[in-house]
Amino acid sequence: MNKTIIILICYIIMAAIVPSLLIINKRTLKAMGDCLLKLPRKSAIGVIIIDVIAILLPLLLFFRDYKNMNFLFTSCSIIAFFIMTKDGFNKKNYGVYQKGLIAPSSVFFYEDILGFPVFELPLEEQAHYAKNTLIVVTKKASRLEIIFSSDEECRAVVEKLKEIGVISV
Repeated sequence: MNKTIIILICYIIMAAIVPSLLIINKRTLKAMGDCLLKLPRKSAIGVIIIDVIAILLPLLLFFRDYKNMNFLFTSCSIIAFFIMTKDGFNKKNYGVYQKGLIAPSSVFFYEDILGFPVFELPLEEQAHYAKNTLIVVTKKASRLEIIFSSDEECRAVVEKLKEIGVISV
């Protein structure tokens, strides 16, 4: 396939990702309900840098032909753009909501949670886990490790989840 066509398709897909994620984000926020605990917003500089790199990456195909790898090259670019753009949209909404949690790299509803395995362990064993990490077992993603920027942030989320009855320990 012609390199120009591959690059054009790549940019069309990237252009479609942004409005799609805006719609998904808006619907998710509406379904989550009111924010009960707002988490600090993280810097978006990393997201912007990786998005710019993902956008520029397909242009390398004009300077060098990767033969059978052209499709793979642009696919990786699209995936990186999707992941970072999704994370960028979620950054401003980090928090504990009435029906779900939006945290770094994780968005899920409480109805999908199967448990919090660390809280089921004896206190001595709980001490072996990082204090800034919340481990959640969900129906869709199996086991998620949500890493917060500080111990206090994680503790505040856990306390709010206990307060609203999501964690029953």
